[in-house]
Amino acid sequence: MDARKQNVDEINKYLSYLKGKFTPNKTLMTAISVHLRENARENILDQGANIPINYGAGFASTNVWPRNKMFKGKALLASRTLFRSIQAKATENEAIAFTNHIGARLQHFGGEVKAKKKLGSVKRKKDVWAMEQYFWAMFYKSNKKEKMFKILALHMQKHNSITVPARPFMVLTDPYIEMIIEEIRQHVLH
Repeated sequence: MDARKQNVDEINKYLSYLKGKFTPNKTLMTAISVHLRENARENILDQGANIPINYGAGFASTNVWPRNKMFKGKALLASRTLFRSIQAKATENEAIAFTNHIGARLQHFGGEVKAKKKLGSVKRKKDVWAMEQYFWAMFYKSNKKEKMFKILALHMQKHNSITVPARPFMVLTDPYIEMIIEEIRQHVLH
């Protein structure tokens, strides 16, 4: 059994044990949500170096995120924007970290956008044109703030497809799992 699975099992066992001992409150949930937010931000800063290798399918044996040739100089700007967009929120019994950044889902899961028909067909040209126009519309709808859509539109215009490698950042890493366990322990002792 790998260490990550043991840590998750340990959290679940500990929470089951504590279920009857205390009721979570806003203070504890706020502390946990801050840990979740800081974990996601750290994943962005270190480019996924602490994310476990076996996190998901499609990842190479190295932990560092694959480079995206399309975004070259814009990657740092996109990372800063994504970093700033991650927020923490807590209620009496819930702790979450979230982002409303438009490109966050594409950055986290990766993906490919391409026209379906064979190269040179009329249908393919219409599909490519429609996707390009969609990206331009999103760029203008965001009052030209989301430069990622401009980059996507220009790339679509030139290459007829877009492939963005997955860069998961909303993954709970081992050090933060331990911090959350310790936060729960401290809450119970006080």
